[in-house]
Amino acid sequence: MTRVDLFAEDQLHEAVVAELVTRILAELERQCEVVPVSVRGGVGRLLAELEQYLAEIEAGRRDAPDILVVAVDGNCRGFVSRREEVTASTRKSTRLPLDAVIIAVADPHCERWLLLDSAAFKSVLGKGCSAPDHKCDRDRYKEFLAAAVEAAGATPIFHGAEYGSDIARKMDIEKLAQEDKGIAELCAGLRRACELLDRLKRGR
Repeated sequence: MTRVDLFAEDQLHEAVVAELVTRILAELERQCEVVPVSVRGGVGRLLAELEQYLAEIEAGRRDAPDILVVAVDGNCRGFVSRREEVTASTRKSTRLPLDAVIIAVADPHCERWLLLDSAAFKSVLGKGCSAPDHKCDRDRYKEFLAAAVEAAGATPIFHGAEYGSDIARKMDIEKLAQEDKGIAELCAGLRRACELLDRLKRGR
């Protein structure tokens, strides 16, 4: 069983990324347990708790996971800038190899991921959604998601975020990886992590 520790800036990221990680690893013929470590409070709190978590691993007070996934929004900073911001914290660890750490950046926001696959959206809510654009606006995709849920005849209690896990379960990940850099990097990162685990296992 592969243990994946997950840091996410909110519960939507937790639901969507945990589902995607589980599915991608299953395709790589690995069973996994996704352990949410920090799933609320935004990027600032996530980074602070991430540094404390890594310090505990370095000091031997916490066991290192097989894979660490950190899920954040691009938030108008852009994919590369946000990834580097998080990597600056994880790079300090000596007990977590670089390939065991994956930064999952939904650029600009995780809600956009839920609108990328109209067929997945339809399978959950009964009606498809329009393909989203790619612009930076704090609440743009939250509003788009809520509107798409309403158009499907459902009530978006949490702006539609409550359907995140179900939609992610139906997504065509291979197709979306060709359309979205964040999903592509998540897939590639998990592949590298599994290759690392295999090398370490052979080396024992």
